Amino acid sequence: MSVIIGGQYHFYNVDQVYDFLLSIGVRPIVELSFMPRSLVNCAPSECEYAFGDPPGAYKGLIMPPKSFNQWYMLVKALAQHVVDRYGLEEVSQWDFEVWNELWGMEFPKDYMALYNASALAVKAVHPSLRVGGPATMQVQYVSEFIANARAAGLPVDFVSTHFYPSDPNCTDTAQEEKDIDCFAETILKGCRAAHAAGLPFYLT
Repeated sequence: MSVIIGGQYHFYNVDQVYDFLLSIGVRPIVELSFMPRSLVNCAPSECEYAFGDPPGAYKGLIMPPKSFNQWYMLVKALAQHVVDRYGLEEVSQWDFEVWNELWGMEFPKDYMALYNASALAVKAVHPSLRVGGPATMQVQYVSEFIANARAAGLPVDFVSTHFYPSDPNCTDTAQEEKDIDCFAETILKGCRAAHAAGLPFYLT
């Protein structure tokens, strides 16, 4: 998401991506992940990387931060940076999605702590900025996320999840037991839960 050098945030790579997307008329969904190496306490051999650890590669970690306050400050800095660069009117039309498929984040304990820090950081920049989650795989924990967020009084502007036709929800059964409507029904179940809470439902 950023490079942290000498305590300063650098968003050069982020800027290149968003500059291009906006130049072709695409508004981003900002995925707030993965964890920068500088925010995690782990020995090199014990770090859990999102995409392995090849030399010179992206070093995103699928681990909770050593301090959720440090994560809060990073997310707030990112949100403020894009508002300063692109303007509040533009960025208020974006969506900030917290994490990706619970990689390395146990639900609800770790994920809701991460969501708490992320959502409050985004809203601290401006209440009009939109934030949501849980960005789970296979339409998992949609209802549980809404309930946990509401119970904690956390802002939620949308509900997001992922689902692919190849996911095991609808494929790991014998051919004669397959439900041809499984994919649609799984999505509709999540959609109904979000709409019942008055929230838009995104497949991201």
